[in-house]
Amino acid sequence: MTAVKEVEDAMGQEHALTARQAHISDALTNAERSFETYQTKYRQGLVSFLDLLTVQTQTFDLQVQKPS
Repeated sequence: MTAVKEVEDAMGQEHALTARQAHISDALTNAERSFETYQTKYRQGLVSFLDLLTVQTQTFDLQVQKPS
């Protein structure tokens, strides 16, 4: 019974990890789009440099978390 429980737990963890990786991938795609938008707006003088850096930092944070 212990072995069955361990296998079930491992499968649950694998499923959770897969879902987390998909979420991070989606978030990174959105962050990259947002960063591009902020770059354009910064060049047009519509957002501050601090706003651009904040979006860039968020994008980098997600890139670090993304699985290889």
